[in-house]
Amino acid sequence: DDGTFLRKFGVHGRGDRLSYPRDVCVESGGDIRVADQLNGCVQKFRNDGTAVCVAACGWRDIDSSSCESPVGVCVDAEDSLFIADNIHSQIFKFRSDGSFVLAFGEVRRPLGLCVGPDGSLLACQDCSVEVFK
Repeated sequence: DDGTFLRKFGVHGRGDRLSYPRDVCVESGGDIRVADQLNGCVQKFRNDGTAVCVAACGWRDIDSSSCESPVGVCVDAEDSLFIADNIHSQIFKFRSDGSFVLAFGEVRRPLGLCVGPDGSLLACQDCSVEVFK
């Protein structure tokens, strides 16, 4: 409420460690998702910082060329996960259980994502903001 520092988590490295985290969001249950660009995954942590899911969050099952450089991450009201990929210039959507839903958009150098109150997805890119439904 007043900007008081509470804690930090994560150390540099591979596996359940972070290597260039680019974005973060919080699921409805309080778990934290971190887009880790150089590890090529979105990691899931409990609110206390304990690693829950590392690189096994679903998109590696699509094919090896998918979602290699996550730079943006957000969740919607159903905890569906959206990931902006910098290399492929696309957004990937996954259900809360990690199953792949779809890849869409042509988002040039995505920088961030958020879900609006109406459920629309906003993607910040190189020189504009794109809105998807």
